[in-house]
Amino acid sequence: MNKILLLFSASLLISSCQGQERKNRLLETTAKQPIPKKDTIMERFNIDEFNKHQKNGSWLFTKNNQEYFVRKVKDEYWMEISRKDNPFILKCNYYLNGNIKIRGLIFHGNAFTKGIVVDYDERGNIIKQTDYDAPYKDFPWEKVKLWLENRKVNLLDPFTRVWRENENNHPIWYLSWDTKEFDKYGNQIIQDIELDGRTGKLLKETTHTFGEYIPEEYKNDLDKKEDKKTSGVYKTYEGKDYTREEWEEFEQKQFEAYARKHNISIAKNDKKDTKGFTSRFLLDE
Repeated sequence: MNKILLLFSASLLISSCQGQERKNRLLETTAKQPIPKKDTIMERFNIDEFNKHQKNGSWLFTKNNQEYFVRKVKDEYWMEISRKDNPFILKCNYYLNGNIKIRGLIFHGNAFTKGIVVDYDERGNIIKQTDYDAPYKDFPWEKVKLWLENRKVNLLDPFTRVWRENENNHPIWYLSWDTKEFDKYGNQIIQDIELDGRTGKLLKETTHTFGEYIPEEYKNDLDKKEDKKTSGVYKTYEGKDYTREEWEEFEQKQFEAYARKHNISIAKNDKKDTKGFTSRFLLDE
């Protein structure tokens, strides 16, 4: 069994060529993006190992405290490498021939892309390197990280989101996290922040709730309050209970009778309160 494990470790997924000895170069999920120094570096995907272990086109395993999730998607292979103590995921795409196609770091939850993303051709040569950090060099991730940590935000929490946009040459960081507080309906309150990508200045601060629904038990309470005028006891008069709707109907009939007896117009009284017509002749009890 040990021999099998050693053989598997030696051949697992990634190797280098161009005269170099084959090494077990596991891609580390770190905050620092590994940048190839030469365009001749080629990383290969071990298709045979994938085919041995895959189920329904995917393979999930853990090695050296890193979790590997590998799957085949149409005309390429995808691999994600993550660690429980790191909010970044290293993503690599491979051609069907096993050569690397693209790799880069992304904040968990498919949020912002960090550092340099490297594109390769089918022969394994680097054809493009895109620096996603460039617009944010004045207020980089390291400062955002410190900003969040000073507010006791758990970077590994699934509700913690970090993304950024650079529209019209105006870089902005968008942050959100779970406040651990709840609204009156039991929904989680999420804090939303916008920071200037150059100065770190707070641009906007709002909150929203996760779920944004009213549970049935709360709906029932609201319905009861809303329907109090038609279902609850609004007033008691001469030993009889009236809902608000019943009371207004009773009051109107009494006024009409009074008006006819005294030859008074039955037009509605102009004086109103916030609950409807002001009582014309019956005193509130």
